[in-house]
Amino acid sequence: LALAQLFAAGANAAALAAAARAIGVGLPREPNTVSGTDPRALWIAPGQWLLVGVDAGSIKLAEPGLDLIDRSDGLVSLTVCGDNAADLLSRGVPLDLHPSVTGAARVARTVMGSIDIVLEVLTPGRDYRILVERSLTHAAWVWLADAASAYKSVATPVVETPRRERPADATKFAT
Repeated sequence: LALAQLFAAGANAAALAAAARAIGVGLPREPNTVSGTDPRALWIAPGQWLLVGVDAGSIKLAEPGLDLIDRSDGLVSLTVCGDNAADLLSRGVPLDLHPSVTGAARVARTVMGSIDIVLEVLTPGRDYRILVERSLTHAAWVWLADAASAYKSVATPVVETPRRERPADATKFAT
């Protein structure tokens, strides 16, 4: 999974528009929103976006105030899906994940238990992507497995590793 992070400290609107053209996706301005499909831009903080499906090494940004870094090796993506996914996550994520509150194309920096994560809503109430620092992947996996033990049918979690290390037989963490 190609991941990049765009920092725009003090960049003006013209610089942000040029960056969006170079990256191939509009940059959402509203907090905690997502734009695009492939690639996708996730607003994670003022002047900061996670870019999913963007190879930072292939993009050159010449505008002042913009920095694009590769996060593919630093973050791991876990997918939680199924009818009980929101309930499972609510055991440790302090957000209201009910579809009437947290709709599609939403993202938040939050915690899962005591683990810092970025949580992206793929399908409200059903499908979620968790981005976690690589060093915390095991803790996130254990937390998810423990929380999922309350449900009768659970499959093996999906771990999307960098393009160079992706396992061929990954399946989703289903509830």
